[in-house]
Amino acid sequence: MILIRKLSPMSKTAFLLPCLCFSLLCMASPVITPALFAASSPAPAAPATIVFPETLPAHPRLFARADDWTALRTRIAADPVSQQLFSLVRAEADALLAAPPVPLVKEGRRLLGPVRDIQGRVFRLALAYRLTDDTRYLDRALVEMRHLANAPDWNPSHFLDTAEAALALGTGYDWLHDQLAEADRTLIEDALITKALQPSFAAKHGWISGNNNWNQVCHGGLVAAALAIAERDPDLARRTVERACANLQHAAHAYAPDGAYVEGPMYWDYGTTFHVLLVESLRTALDTTAGLDAFPGFLASADYIQQVTTPASRFFNYGDAVERRGFSPALFWFARQSRRADLIRYDLAALQAHATRPAANTRPGWGGRFLPFALLWRDPSLSVSTGPETAPLHWFGRGPNPVGIHRSAWNDPRAVYLAIKGGSPSNNHAHMDAGSFILEADGVLWAVDTGMQSYHSLESVGLKLWSSRPDGDRWKVFRLGPESHNIPRVNGAPQVWNAAALPLRSRADGPAPFTQFDLTPLYADQVARFHRGVALLADHRTILQDEWTALPDRPATVTFQWLTRANVSLDSDRRTLRLRQAGKTLQLRVPAPLPAGAPVDITVEDTAALLSSWDAPNPGLKRILFRISTAAGESSRLVIEATPGTTPATTSASPATVRPLAEW
Repeated sequence: MILIRKLSPMSKTAFLLPCLCFSLLCMASPVITPALFAASSPAPAAPATIVFPETLPAHPRLFARADDWTALRTRIAADPVSQQLFSLVRAEADALLAAPPVPLVKEGRRLLGPVRDIQGRVFRLALAYRLTDDTRYLDRALVEMRHLANAPDWNPSHFLDTAEAALALGTGYDWLHDQLAEADRTLIEDALITKALQPSFAAKHGWISGNNNWNQVCHGGLVAAALAIAERDPDLARRTVERACANLQHAAHAYAPDGAYVEGPMYWDYGTTFHVLLVESLRTALDTTAGLDAFPGFLASADYIQQVTTPASRFFNYGDAVERRGFSPALFWFARQSRRADLIRYDLAALQAHATRPAANTRPGWGGRFLPFALLWRDPSLSVSTGPETAPLHWFGRGPNPVGIHRSAWNDPRAVYLAIKGGSPSNNHAHMDAGSFILEADGVLWAVDTGMQSYHSLESVGLKLWSSRPDGDRWKVFRLGPESHNIPRVNGAPQVWNAAALPLRSRADGPAPFTQFDLTPLYADQVARFHRGVALLADHRTILQDEWTALPDRPATVTFQWLTRANVSLDSDRRTLRLRQAGKTLQLRVPAPLPAGAPVDITVEDTAALLSSWDAPNPGLKRILFRISTAAGESSRLVIEATPGTTPATTSASPATVRPLAEW
C-alpha cells in the first residue's frame, strides 16, 4: 500500500525556499546574471504518497461537505460578492430549465465541446439545488446526467473528453447523491466505472506520467469520479487516487521554480484549475492534499498570471493562447490559500462589470463552466485593498519558458507594458516565438501576438499540428510559425525548432529596468552570436535592441519583425515610423549611429499575402520589417526606440543613448 505523507509547515517552507531565495538574490544583486538565473533551482519533487481509508465521509464529499454547504448559505446572505456569484449561477440555472440536453456530437476527433457544456450545466444546476432545495434544478441536472451516462462512450481515443465527462458526472453524483433514486445511482456508477475508470487502466496512456496539462486534467477528473463512487469499487478508487498522487509531479515541473507556467497563460488556467480540483477533492474526501499544492512554483504561479496580464486586461498570449483574459475561478482558491486578495482584483472587477451590464448584452455561460467553484472558494475575509499594488513592476519568471515583464504602473489601464519571452518552439503548445515581445501603451496593443488558431479548423484540412519538428505541419500555420511573431529572422530562416532562448541578464531597478536573452542557439546555423534586450525607461519610452555577429564564412541579413494592427506611416528620414490606432499614437525610431554606418531598410506589409488557405484571417494586421545586412565575421546591432504619444518625452526629445547590451 502507498502511504500519504502530509507535508509539515517545515516541509512546505522547504518547497517555497527556492522562490524566496531568488527574490532575495534580486534584492541583493540589482543585475541578475546567468549564474543567478540558474541558482536555487529546486530538485525534482518526490511522488506524493497516500493512504486510502476504509471509510470515506458521507456525501457530499467533493469540494465541499454538508457543513460547508450550510455555511455557504449563510455567507451568501452576508457577503455581496458571494451574492453576486450565486445570483449569476442561479440565473443561468433558471435559463437551463427549459433547454434541451446538449447534443453529444463530436467535432473532428473531439467530444470536448459538448462534454464541457454538460459540465457547466451540471455544476450550475446541482449547486443551485443544494443552495435552494428547489427540485426543478435537481430534475434538470438529472436529465443532463442521464444523457451523458447513456452515451455509448466518452471518446476514450481523446482521453481529455473522458476525464472531463467523469468530472461532470462524478460531481453531480456526489452533490445530489442523497436525492438520487437507486436506479440513477447505479446508472451513473456503471458509466463512471466502464466509460472512464476502467478504460484509464486498460491501456498505457501517455498522460499518466506526461509533463503537460493532460496529466492534470485526466488525473483530476478521474480522481473526483473515483472518490464519488468509492463504495462501489474501493480498490479501483484507491488505485486511481494512488496513481494520480504518484504522477502529478511530472506535470508540476511546469511551474518551477517561479510559477512561469511553461504552456502559457491560457493553458495555465486549464491545467491549474484541474490541479486545484484534484487537491480539493483529496482535501474534502480524504482530509489531506498529499502535498500536491506544495510543488515548487505552484502557489507562485498566481503571481505569474498577474504579471502576464496587461494594464488593459489582455494576456501576453504567447503560445496557444487567446488575447482576451477570461474569468478564473481557480484564482479564488489561490487568494484563499495565499491570503492575498490582490490575486482576484481582475476577476472581481470583471464580475462587477458583468453584473452592471444590461442583460441583452450578456452571453450565456459567462465565467466559464467552473464559475460555481468561485463561489465555493470565495473568502469574504479577504478585502481587496484600494491602496497601491504590491506586486513588482518588473518581474522575471524562470523555467523552461521564461518571461520578463516591465510595466510603468499597476491599476492604470494606460500604463506602458513591455513583455518578452524565451523558451523553445519545442515546448508544449509553443509557437515559433522564442524571443518575441508585446508592447502596450495608452490602452493600445502596439506590438501584438496573433495567438492561437482553432485546432479543428486546421486538423479538418489534414494538417498534423502536434509535431514541432522542422518538417511538420505546425510551422506552416501563419499564427504558429515564424512569420507572425515579433522575433528576429536571419537570412529568412526559421528558428531551430529544438533550441531555446536562454536568460542572459535582467534588472528590476534603476532608470531603465531590462531583460536580455541569448538567442544564439535558435540561429546557430545562421550566426555566431545573437542577443536581444528590452528596457523600459523612466519617461515611458521603451528600447528594443538586437546584437549579433555573423559567421566567419557567410554574411547575415537580419530582419526584425514587428506585428501591429495600427495604421503605419514612414517618415521621409526613413528611420522614423508613426503608428496610429484608436486615437492614440506611437513613434518608432531607429536612433543613430548604426555600427559602421550599416543602412537599415524599413518596409511595411499587409500580412494577408502571407496566408495559406488553411489560415484564419487577421484583419488589419501589418508587419513592419527592419533589415540590416552584415558581412561575414562582422558584428552589428539594431536599436528601436518606441515612444508612446502620452509619454513625458516628446517627438523632439533626444534619442536614448545607444549602448552595448553588456553595458546596460
